[in-house]
Amino acid sequence: MASIIKRNDKWFVRVRKHGQPSKSKTFNIKKDAQRWAVMIERELDQGHLDCVAKSVTLGNLLNRYLKEVTPHKKSCDKETWRIKALLKRSISGVSLTSLTSTIISNYKTVRLVDGARTTRYDLALIRHCLEFARLEWGYYLSINPVDLVSKPKLNKPRDRRVRKDDIDILMDALRHSKVTYLKPLILIAIETGLRQVELVKLMWSDIDLDSRLLKVRDTKNGEDRVVPMSNKALSILNSLPRLGATVFNASHSSLQNAWKRLIKRSGLIDLHFHDLRHEAISRFIERGLTIPEAASISGHKTQSMLLRYAHPDLSYIKKKVMRF
Repeated sequence: MASIIKRNDKWFVRVRKHGQPSKSKTFNIKKDAQRWAVMIERELDQGHLDCVAKSVTLGNLLNRYLKEVTPHKKSCDKETWRIKALLKRSISGVSLTSLTSTIISNYKTVRLVDGARTTRYDLALIRHCLEFARLEWGYYLSINPVDLVSKPKLNKPRDRRVRKDDIDILMDALRHSKVTYLKPLILIAIETGLRQVELVKLMWSDIDLDSRLLKVRDTKNGEDRVVPMSNKALSILNSLPRLGATVFNASHSSLQNAWKRLIKRSGLIDLHFHDLRHEAISRFIERGLTIPEAASISGHKTQSMLLRYAHPDLSYIKKKVMRF
């Protein structure tokens, strides 16, 4: 498809074909612009330039996205891990001209084995990457194929509590782990409610042991927050050696891999790392913190979001009711 526009006494022509970089040129005479447009469209139809688009895969675009877009995001570490995981999947080898909504839909079906939320993250990432290809990098797509695929419905929020027995099992499994940072990191996660990315980015310079406060930067909602430390959190942090600027000297990907190995070794296959955050928030409520107080620690902007994480134990509720 060719478009010819007059700009300052000159004629600007752009020729686009699905899945290929657009071709553009400026002419002094409109007829020259029209002739050039017809020639380029004919070459594209004949396939002379089609090899370019066929050689461009989703993986090529994801790699470019990883270099040019991801580093500027607050969720850089987490998105880097997601893109690298996506690059290992077969869909990354599909050429741009072959990337249809059917292929996207088939990928969604396969990916749903790992959960609806994970699948939605992948689809959103692919969509955003293709939008950059269309709007910023000159690749013409008549429509983003992800837009033609329905989003998977989210499952009911998890209400998995981390019991004392679970912690004992994890600690026992950690005896055989060479990852020294994992035990204190897990315990700090339960005491503070910090997310994975927040834990691996936690700096010693953001911790005031005397005031018993730690500052969380580059958060999911974009706002720094201050978290008071419990006696146990303070004790754990005081016991750790300072081996670098960060507290745990771990990356998001190394933590993910270490957690997977730990879960396999412990047998707690239904336990997710994010359950530690759910547990922390549930404990905040059980210890008597108000909803606004718990939200200020967890970083949730709305009470409805916080309540998805809070699962107070019935025994605690019973004890409080019995006081009346």
